[in-house]
Amino acid sequence: MVQADRTDATDQGYFDNTTRRLIDTYTEALWSAANNHGRTSAIREEAVGLSDAIKSKAMFNLFLEGNGTSRDQRREVLQRVFEGRLEGLLANFIHVLNNHDRLYLLGDILVAYQKFDDTKQGKVDVGITTATTPSPGQLAKIEGVIRTRLGKTPRFHQKLDPSILGGMVVRVGDMVWDESSRSKLNRMTQLLEEKGTHEIQAGRDRFRTPE
Repeated sequence: MVQADRTDATDQGYFDNTTRRLIDTYTEALWSAANNHGRTSAIREEAVGLSDAIKSKAMFNLFLEGNGTSRDQRREVLQRVFEGRLEGLLANFIHVLNNHDRLYLLGDILVAYQKFDDTKQGKVDVGITTATTPSPGQLAKIEGVIRTRLGKTPRFHQKLDPSILGGMVVRVGDMVWDESSRSKLNRMTQLLEEKGTHEIQAGRDRFRTPE
């Protein structure tokens, strides 16, 4: 599966320890409840759509932050917006967040839920940057390596970047495999520069007069 490249606050870890623990606690609680009802995949699908909506709608973000609104006011709005449109389990979870004045964490929890579900399902995000769209054979080869070495199923996030000229850059967590043509060109340039510097210095040494 190939998905668009995404970056968010959760990915970057822009949270203090208390907020991080809250997000983790609510995420695990949501996943456990979904798992108990056999609804982890259904909740994940809704989490993807809702988190995208939150990111794209500034007014919705302001509402979730709760500026100038009470719990009861927010509850009424949530019922009007989500009634009949969301999985009951997720709708109830959102009301729980509102009751604890933590609705502002919803977007980050939904993103964290997707990552938590990946871990539970033995999946791992694999970023692939290429100059042109990779072939199915290339993706299958990378998938085989990930399965063999990490024992996980890759979820590919593809990014096109003509500036790398050719080849590809593969990122799995903190590991980066750079086999782009630009990287090879840079290494070659560096070697040539080092060789040239060495030869210039050697020439100077040959013609240097002893004192």
